[in-house]
Amino acid sequence: TQHATREIGGTIRQIQIDTDAAVDSMGKSAAEVESGKRLAERAAKALNEIIEGADDTSVKVNQLAEAGEQQASASEEISRTIENINLVAQQTASGAKAISESTDDLNDLTDRLQELIARFS
Repeated sequence: TQHATREIGGTIRQIQIDTDAAVDSMGKSAAEVESGKRLAERAAKALNEIIEGADDTSVKVNQLAEAGEQQASASEEISRTIENINLVAQQTASGAKAISESTDDLNDLTDRLQELIARFS
């Protein structure tokens, strides 16, 4: 019985040692879990910042695309206006040429009329 008591005492001591080791291990594990939790929270925050940055970039890209479309539209309108100005300039030049020819014809008629008047005077 004394021998059995010693064995039981040894077993109890071993259980206490194993229990202490388990408690230490659990304490270390809890600290590591807490550290992992903080790292996960930081990673989540960083990902949210990345998502916000991507959203901001997307908005800016859309704004640039809209501005590009507006500039293209304005460029087309300017091109059409220049074509219209060119057409009006051509018509004006053609009209000026016709007026010049008419003026020359009128001068010729005036000269001829003056010659005829001079004959009768």
